[in-house]
Amino acid sequence: MNKNKKRYTIIGIVVVALLLVIGIGHHVAKNGGLTAPKTVSLKTPGERVWLRVGGGLQKDSSVQYVDVLKNGKFIQYAMFDKDITLGKTSKMSNSELIRLAKKQDRKYFEESAAEVRALRDGGSQLGYNDDLMGDDDLKADFNQGAYLYMRGTGSDPDDLHYNQLITYDQYKQEKNSPEVNKATVKGLINSGYPQDNSEFNQITQLDKEIRNKRFSWILKNMKNVKYLAPKWQSLSYKNITDDSGNDITTQTIRYNTIINFSESGTINNNISKLSDDQKQKILKVANDAQGSHRDFNTNKFISDVRAAFDDDYFRVVTKGLVKPRTFSQTRTLEKTVHQRIYDSNYIGYKAGDEIYMVTKAQNDNQRAVFAK
Repeated sequence: MNKNKKRYTIIGIVVVALLLVIGIGHHVAKNGGLTAPKTVSLKTPGERVWLRVGGGLQKDSSVQYVDVLKNGKFIQYAMFDKDITLGKTSKMSNSELIRLAKKQDRKYFEESAAEVRALRDGGSQLGYNDDLMGDDDLKADFNQGAYLYMRGTGSDPDDLHYNQLITYDQYKQEKNSPEVNKATVKGLINSGYPQDNSEFNQITQLDKEIRNKRFSWILKNMKNVKYLAPKWQSLSYKNITDDSGNDITTQTIRYNTIINFSESGTINNNISKLSDDQKQKILKVANDAQGSHRDFNTNKFISDVRAAFDDDYFRVVTKGLVKPRTFSQTRTLEKTVHQRIYDSNYIGYKAGDEIYMVTKAQNDNQRAVFAK
């Protein structure tokens, strides 16, 4: 063998050896070992992608969340599109799943405005973005406006006069008093006329006008809201064992997740930030509505409502109503499961009614166990 040929042979051997070392190193770093372990758990070393699935454990079950666990750290991405199923993800690599999850998580946020418009227009929930549609209290805030807690003087309805807006905590302390009441913006408007009033249609139209203004300001304030990206975090575990104390029967995990809307009640808290002049306008409407069984001027009432619930009012009370935030979430893993979907063997846990947390097995014999 001539020197040049020998040199190239040696170089080739070195390159192949380096590639093998790099490949093995990558495999070890990613999977926690050179050979696939017989069992995996949420604490298995390396990187593993877990899928939170709803509606059962079959090929057309939708993936709701993609959870990535990497050497003890956890990050969660919310999915938006319902057509991303276990069947589709079975054909994807981990890197493809993570890229998709990052895009879906941002889409989950970006479609929040469309979700608000769907609620406004009487539409149904979009995708898996149920932060709004899944919260009846929050939907009530959007549809009816804030609860206005009021204190007045005079126990007789003919003499009652509201003179102060109070906080919810104050209302809870005094709500049995005949001088203390609460009403939504919608409630005030709709109580501002006798049931047999010939100008019923005017008041009904006013209610729609104020409701549209409320949604308009909610959407306007949403334009200033920034996307909150998921962050790596630690999982905490709580195990429940059988009578022997040795075998884990269920396991509860706790972590932080992201929701795109503020808590219900935010709009109520913002009322305290209104100017005194604005508060007096609201009390005037409340007193007009309270006196609706007496002489009532519909045109004047409509004018007062528009003055009280104007752009300044909604600019203040809808601020921060839509704002991504983190909150603590718990999930109980009830039992271990395994299921074949096309060419992929999924293993993991039942995590609620028709809810599963699964990952792709590295071979047909690998199974999930509870983390210890």
